[in-house]
Amino acid sequence: MILELRAEPMDREAKEKEVRTWSSLVSVPAVRSGKVRILDDSRTVVPGPRVAEGIELIAAELRR
Repeated sequence: MILELRAEPMDREAKEKEVRTWSSLVSVPAVRSGKVRILDDSRTVVPGPRVAEGIELIAAELRR
């Protein structure tokens, strides 16, 4: 899986466009199998007291 982390919220269309940018890299197994995800939550990229919440978000996305 490729999990792209973003601090700023993105709408569905922007996320879909960003995932499509990966489509040219078909030699990458995660791209080939459709496992590219965008996680747009500042808790995943901004260090601080909420880092544990960010880790939980990442873990949940990986389990999906």
